[in-house]
Parts: sequence; structure tokens; C-alpha cells
Amino acid sequence: MEQTYRVKWPVSPTASMSGGKVSSRVLTRAAEENPREFFVSMFREGFQSTKKADWVISGVPMAFFNPVMRTEFPEVAAPDIKIMVAKFDPATSPISWWVTPFTRPKSLADQLLANGFKFEETIPAMSLPLERLKAPTYPLGLAVKEARSPKELLRWFRVVADAFEIPAKVTEELYRGMLKKLKSPDGDVVNYSGYIGRRLVGTSTLFLGKSAAGLYNVTTIPSARGKGIGSAITHFTLSEAHRRGFRIGTLQSSKAGYGIYKKLGFEERFKISSYVLVKPRKP
Repeated sequence: MEQTYRVKWPVSPTASMSGGKVSSRVLTRAAEENPREFFVSMFREGFQSTKKADWVISGVPMAFFNPVMRTEFPEVAAPDIKIMVAKFDPATSPISWWVTPFTRPKSLADQLLANGFKFEETIPAMSLPLERLKAPTYPLGLAVKEARSPKELLRWFRVVADAFEIPAKVTEELYRGMLKKLKSPDGDVVNYSGYIGRRLVGTSTLFLGKSAAGLYNVTTIPSARGKGIGSAITHFTLSEAHRRGFRIGTLQSSKAGYGIYKKLGFEERFKISSYVLVKPRKP
């Protein structure tokens, strides 16, 4: 299998590279922090933070890309919810809100529902020590390469956009952001494409966070599913993280991918529930 390496080391890998057994608490914390770090890295210009919350206003007109990621509100949260909502433009930056076991107050989900939000989905947050990553059988002929050039990234992006059903009206802006990240000196986001021959059959993204490596954008084209491509690309991507010195891998699983990730050694640490603001009906 062909391998393509881009030797760019993480800014601060020391926490992930420290010796000794990785505790459940550390694995849970990594699963909590990595997706927030990933959004901050991808939408740095739109990231804002206070003692009460972290959020991103990306300007991409899709709620998923404009999340409130951390919340530490008082027990009566309605006034702060309204202040936060007022920061977002529903036309250009519709708002979503993450709720986890670490969110405060614990009643935030109910208070969001009472203030115009609706429940969207629950996503398992998973992690594992990378030395425990289990190797699947790689499909015959699969080669995983880094999408280094704008042309390769465009092919990669089209597969991802199709798999996640990203509306056409937002794809151009998202691609520009990915292209900007490709040219960034940070080196903390690496995109991989899986090929069989010249056919691009799957994708992944590796995010090199402060203390863990995050797996994102794992896809397989419809005609190539059920052949172990997703498992192989996941293993390859996280093996790359381990080679770079990381000891912890994290991801947020879809329903379809949950069983696959369990077989690779991942364990669920908690669930992330997502809420979106319901658009008011026009009179």
C-alpha cells in the first residue's frame, strides 16, 4: 500500500506523548476538547470565547458550522441564551448548540427547548489509546494518500460534500476555507484520499490537537461501501497520528460507523447532543 507522509509536527504534542497508562478521565477529556479545538482551528477568525461560553460564527449559512461549543451558564440560563442568540445572524450564521455531560447548567437542554431550539441529533464521542488501535484487513489495491495540491483537495472535498449532503450554496465557501487551511503553516489538519486505481473511493481528515489526534470526514463513496474501505482509511489515518507521536485518538461517530469504530478499539466516552434554533414562521 502506498503511503505519503507530510512531516509537520504538532505544535504541542507533549501531553499526548507522555509515558504511562492513559486514564479513562484523560481519554474522556480528550474526546471533549478535540472537536472544539478542531472548529477553532478551521474557523479561527470566527472563534469567540468568554468565561461563560466558546462559540464560532463562521459565516457559513449552515447551523452545523456555527456552534456554541462550551457553556457554563448560571442555573437560570434564559437571559444568557437570548444574549448568545442575538450574536448570530440567522440568514448568514444560523446557530447550533452542543450539550454534553460537561455543559452547565445540567438543565440547559430543557431551557434551550423552552427558548426556541429543537433537538437535532445525538452523537457518540469516542476515544482510545492509539497503541490499542486494531488493524483491519485492507481492501486489495487500496492506496491512501494525502491530498496535498488544490486539485487533489477539490476531488477530496467533492466526495466529502456529497457524503454529508452539504448544500451547494455553502460548498464554495467551505472549500475556500479548506484550501486556506491547506496552505497554512499550522500543519495541524491533514486530509487523506483513498484510491483504488485512479478512483477516489474514500476520505478522512486528521486533526493534530493539543493532546489528542482527531479523526474527521470519514467517508466512502456509495458504490464502494461494505468493502472495509472506511475501516482501512480510519486505521491508516490514526496510525499516522501515532507515528507523529500522539497516544490518543478521538472521533464523533455516526450510527453507521459506530460498530466499525468499536471493532477498531474505540470506546464511547459520552454523547454530544446538538440543538438548532427554529426559524420563526413568517406572518
